[in-house]
Amino acid sequence: MCSISGIINGDLKSLTKMIDVQAHRAPDESGYYKNKNIFIGMGRLKIIDLKSKNLCPYEDNQIVLSYNGEIYNYLELRKELKIYNWKFKTSSDIEVLANCWKQWGYKMFQKLNGMFAICIYDKKKNIILLARDIAGEKPLYYSKVGNKFYFSSEAKAIKKVCNNSFIKNKTINALQHCVEDTLWKNVYQLMPGHYLTLNLKNLRTNIFEYWNFKKI
Repeated sequence: MCSISGIINGDLKSLTKMIDVQAHRAPDESGYYKNKNIFIGMGRLKIIDLKSKNLCPYEDNQIVLSYNGEIYNYLELRKELKIYNWKFKTSSDIEVLANCWKQWGYKMFQKLNGMFAICIYDKKKNIILLARDIAGEKPLYYSKVGNKFYFSSEAKAIKKVCNNSFIKNKTINALQHCVEDTLWKNVYQLMPGHYLTLNLKNLRTNIFEYWNFKKI
């Protein structure tokens, strides 16, 4: 397992708490990105590419990418991206994801075969993108509290930095995996096969479905 976390209009101390709460998911490495009011964290269990640096989270001149999961067809995607002259400095699937976004944008989700929870901060488009795999194997939670937006791999990481002030949602039980609501009011999970975009100017969110079993 790995973990992702982030706060918009937050602070580094809170982000560090979120990373620490999820440390059991990521025993090998953790790190963060910060720029003004944007704080993005990642914890990593190393499976693919044990040596490369700058993967936790991944950053280049266009994007920051925090990621939990495994892309099963990343080697095939890597070969396809090389046709478009994309260069690679690592052997990781996270760099493949980064170049997939730069090449195909939102259409990349039609190409991914795997389990994942992804955060992409696109510096040029000035958006945050959150996405979850079609089966919901990797968890992804988010919440908006006042002028702050939080996301994480575990809901308790958000609850931790909000002073444990969330009210329990009595209509939900811990076994309900594929519903938007969670055990706490105002904390939601992104549904499987969906992605969320966050406008960094006004914190407006839009959620889109990119895969539906019924359509198949």
